[in-house]
Order: sequence, then C-alpha cells, then structure tokens
Amino acid sequence: MYTLRSTPNPTCGAVQPWPSPRKPRPPQGDHQPMSMLPFPPQHRGQTWASWTLIALVTVALLTLGLTPAANAAGPLSWSAPELVDHQAHTAQGGISCPSTSLCVAVDEAGNILTSTDPAGGASTWSAPVSVDPGHALSQVSCPTAGLCVAVDNAGNVVTSTSPTGGVAAWSVAHIATDVSGTLGVTCVSASLCMVVGVDGLIYSANPAGGAGTWTTTGVPPVRWTRRTTDP
Repeated sequence: MYTLRSTPNPTCGAVQPWPSPRKPRPPQGDHQPMSMLPFPPQHRGQTWASWTLIALVTVALLTLGLTPAANAAGPLSWSAPELVDHQAHTAQGGISCPSTSLCVAVDEAGNILTSTDPAGGASTWSAPVSVDPGHALSQVSCPTAGLCVAVDNAGNVVTSTSPTGGVAAWSVAHIATDVSGTLGVTCVSASLCMVVGVDGLIYSANPAGGAGTWTTTGVPPVRWTRRTTDP
C-alpha cells in the first residue's frame, strides 16, 4: 500500500467565500462605462479569432504528435554493416526509403537493389538489377512506394512506378543537355521532382512520363568557392 503525505496548509479544508461580482459604476457626466473585457470593443472579433486559431493549431499539433513530449523517443539502435551488393569494387550511390516496408538503393554500376524488409538483414535485399548499364547511378529519391527517380553521371533519369518489379519496370530518359551528368535529385511528391544538373535545375510534374516532361529552368546550380582571409 502506498500513502501520500502533504505539508499542512492552514487554508486547506476551509471554505473560502466566493468574491461577489463588481457592479459597474453608473456613467457620470461624459464618461462612458468601461468594458469588462480585456480588449477594446473594436478588436474583440480579431482577438477571439486569434485565440480560436491558436487553439486549433494546438489541437492539430497534439493530434499529429508534433509536440516535443509526443515526439520524445529513445536513442536509435543501429545494426552492424550488412553486405547487400556483392559485386566487386562497387560502391553504393544512394538510398531512399518511402516507408518502413520499402527501401531502394543504387550503385555506381547502374544497378538498383530493393528490400521490402530493410531491417531484416542482408537476405531480405534483392540481387542487383541492372537498370542503367554502363553508367553510375549517384542518387535516388522515392517520395512514395509507387515512384522512384534516380540520376546518373550521363545526364539521365531512371524512373519506375513499381520499384520492385525488376528491370522491365525501370526506364531511362536523357534530360540534361550537358553530358557531364546530373548531380542530385529530390522528389517532394509523385507530381514534383527536381534534378540538379551541371547546366541548371531541371524539374518535372510527371517524373515517369519520359524526357519530354522535364524542363530546364536555366538557373545554374550553386557553386561554392573557397576563399582565404587574413586572421
């Protein structure tokens, strides 16, 4: 049995009289009665709207679990490295996981590897599938399980709407006029992907629709330069 102990408080248990409400003073002369609300009458609607908006946002954050207390979790636990690409002298180029049940990786030999149980060990990964022979795939982005977009070092995008469907499910489209290649890709959704090319930014609202659905913005990518200054 557990007991609770509390420090005595002289006011505990005593019934305190509820203060009687103040009566508004009658108007005197040219003075108008003061509003009992803490904000002027002309701003009451705006103030109530602001508090209503704050309440709705708070409820939304609590519902989605975006508050710090709801997001508090223990430290991540990492496994030892697993060899999933058994080709000699082949490095992984990138990986994207749109869900806990799908991860797609690319390598510098033009292969893709997929797993529907990424945390299940090396045996849960597919054998390398050659989708872009002769080119090095550097990045891949999968906004959903129904779309993956990869880029290579020859100015191509390699796309699939069924990433685990084998080589026939992937197609290659040349989108960069500079054959030096593409540097990176990101897809915020299935209807918007951005590719960083050597000759500028390239975007598409239909990434799996072929080369004709990609548009070059003409905006060159950011180039970083190193400068030395006197101490």
